[in-house]
Amino acid sequence: MFGATTEFFFRHLLGIQQAEHSRGYKHVVFRPSVLLSPAHLAICANLSSVQGTLLRPHGEIAASWACDSDTAAAKGIAYNVSVPIGVAATVDLPLSAQGAKTVVQEGGVVIWDGAKQAGQVAGVTSVTLAQDSISVETVGAGQYR
Repeated sequence: MFGATTEFFFRHLLGIQQAEHSRGYKHVVFRPSVLLSPAHLAICANLSSVQGTLLRPHGEIAASWACDSDTAAAKGIAYNVSVPIGVAATVDLPLSAQGAKTVVQEGGVVIWDGAKQAGQVAGVTSVTLAQDSISVETVGAGQYR
């Protein structure tokens, strides 16, 4: 469906993928593999931000990420996704560097604080720790930051 370069951009840089048993992008997985590598903050030395939109039957699916610093020694990465109406999503976020505390926020509310789910926000059904990432399940359409 995509050429190799386009597929790399959408699947690996942006992380937009159709869930394994989904049809027509009814369930989207946001999993940017370049950010899930152990040295994910090192990418900020060469690439400070990425954004893109994929038009699918249910609407526009969008993702973007940006390093939180103008220097090569970034402290974190802000990842934003947009989920259209009628689509569920899973967002896999990178763990912080070894020894650092991973904090995930949505709308200014901390939903993951180090090793456990913290607050609740509309549209987010669960936040769990996976082997190499933190997995955020959403059921509602909207923009998640």
